[in-house]
Amino acid sequence: TAQTHLWIVDFKTTDQGARDASDFAAGEREKYAPQLNAYASLARAAQAETRPVRLGLYYPLNGLFLNW
Repeated sequence: TAQTHLWIVDFKTTDQGARDASDFAAGEREKYAPQLNAYASLARAAQAETRPVRLGLYYPLNGLFLNW
């Protein structure tokens, strides 16, 4: 829940195209994990955040939500 975790979700408009769903998800997570980790570090430092951070990528055009 919002009270137990800090969520950082990046909305993306990338289309999966002809790629396999599993390959697409793995590739997108690998590509954007460093960026989301940087956001998490900034949020922790700026707000003295102590809650666990959950990261996610949301693709509204595909209805896909990846989180870790």
